[in-house]
Amino acid sequence: MQSLFHHQGWWMGDDAPRTGDQAIKQAISRINRPVYLVNMNGQIAVSDTGSVFIGDKEPPSDCLSYPLYAYIQPLLPQFMGDPAFKAAHGLKYAYVAGAMANGITSVKMVEEMGKAGMIGFFGSAGLLPQDVEAAIDSLSSRMGGLAFGFNLIHSPNDPELENTIAALYLKRGVNRVCASAYLDLTLPLTYFRVKGIYRDNEGKIIIPNKIIGKISRREVARKFLSPPPEKFLTQLLSQKMITEQEAELARLVPMADAISAEADSGG
Repeated sequence: MQSLFHHQGWWMGDDAPRTGDQAIKQAISRINRPVYLVNMNGQIAVSDTGSVFIGDKEPPSDCLSYPLYAYIQPLLPQFMGDPAFKAAHGLKYAYVAGAMANGITSVKMVEEMGKAGMIGFFGSAGLLPQDVEAAIDSLSSRMGGLAFGFNLIHSPNDPELENTIAALYLKRGVNRVCASAYLDLTLPLTYFRVKGIYRDNEGKIIIPNKIIGKISRREVARKFLSPPPEKFLTQLLSQKMITEQEAELARLVPMADAISAEADSGG
């Protein structure tokens, strides 16, 4: 907001600005419209239409104009959020539909989010691998170049299931996951993150597989924002699941591209 105490320039429009506290309150509550505060014959008035220019040169005498005190641009939904996050996923809006388990965040929901310029993560937790693969088939055929992802949930009571789902994602080219319920990092999650890392011709590290960590504790956040644990890289190397180059580059990048905060779940 520009200073209210000095004349900043000029406002021009077709309709006279409005005066009074209620008019100003209404104007600033409409965040998808601009707000112009002007000096209208000694009174502060407001408009959300017209145009402004900055400077001392007066506008033509045959147009409706008043000295400009302050202005603010509209705050549109597509302007909110981190531009880097939107660019990384090809989004119009920095808005995520989280992965609710058992397919509550359904194929249809994920599809509609993508069409709207947002991103949704299919709720694969609690589903059998064949059901998850069926959802991959559906979204792969429907989404084209639109962004979407799947859930990868920590399964301490069934580590083989977590491993199967992570391997399925890699096999089917699912390159975005929302990692949930992790109190510690795991080998399958590390494998998903590390596999396929390389340097491009300009020397930049490219990480094909994106992770958004859904976390509720600071100590878990630190793990997601740090490189993969060395013990897992060593294990993946010994099993020939990753290359030496992938391990080397993995030591230079965090486990997650982004994190989202949640309250502790009731499950």
